[in-house]
Amino acid sequence: MLYVGRLARRKNVDLLIEAISKCTARIELRIVGAGPERTRLEALTSDLNMGERITFRGHRKGSELLAEYQWADLLVMPSSYEGVPLVSLEAKATGLAIIAADFTGASQLVPADSGWIVKDVTPERLAYAIDESSGDFERLNRMSSCARKEALEAYSWNAVIGTLSSYYDSVLRQISVSR
Repeated sequence: MLYVGRLARRKNVDLLIEAISKCTARIELRIVGAGPERTRLEALTSDLNMGERITFRGHRKGSELLAEYQWADLLVMPSSYEGVPLVSLEAKATGLAIIAADFTGASQLVPADSGWIVKDVTPERLAYAIDESSGDFERLNRMSSCARKEALEAYSWNAVIGTLSSYYDSVLRQISVSR
């Protein structure tokens, strides 16, 4: 599993670390990112004896970040608040299914075909979603394929430019009609 993002309180990485300690499946988690919470999160990992299963990789970019996505089978986004997280688009582009907390807009970014939404995120609920996802490789592979397809169909430059162009055309038509 992979977490990519800032190590800040609102990202709920502590809940993810606690969830890994509660999983029945043997999960390996890489945490990619930097931030003010790193020392506290490393201490929590140590306190829970999760040092063999959780690795802090620091900030990565470019080919190093791509290698992290390629290593993983699943991305986890435990944050209870996000804008439009670029990490979800990067994960989809590399064909990763996603487990996400139910932040505003999560269901649009992580539809059921390509991931799981965890409502009222707690370590126990995250652990349950992680265990469920890691035990069904066929479903995980299907979700990974859907994630890649979603990235290509909805978030490629051609798709984004097409959507934006359609939006501007409709706005211009509305302006013309109102005059």
